[in-house]
Amino acid sequence: MNTLLALSGAFGVGSAFAYFFEPERGRRRRSLARGQAKRVVHAVNDAFEITSHDVRNRLVGSAASLRSRVRHESCQDRCLTATRRSWARVSLGLRRMQREPPK
Repeated sequence: MNTLLALSGAFGVGSAFAYFFEPERGRRRRSLARGQAKRVVHAVNDAFEITSHDVRNRLVGSAASLRSRVRHESCQDRCLTATRRSWARVSLGLRRMQREPPK
């Protein structure tokens, strides 16, 4: 059984060697295989980056949710105060711009 497995493995390696190192089309086949390998590596890297970004965002969101439960503070109050403050800055800035004469 081991002899048959070794023989079939040697046959496969020899066939691949002959396929990729053929004088006429071997260069093109090697180039295509290299391009496909690069494409797969880039796809795996992209998938890893997307997944790690998603996991990070989910963890940050979970931590914020837990923090808000522990603080016993309403997010709406903080958000409303910040929104009112920013709205006041914008509206006051627009009023100043309207009052100033153009230069």
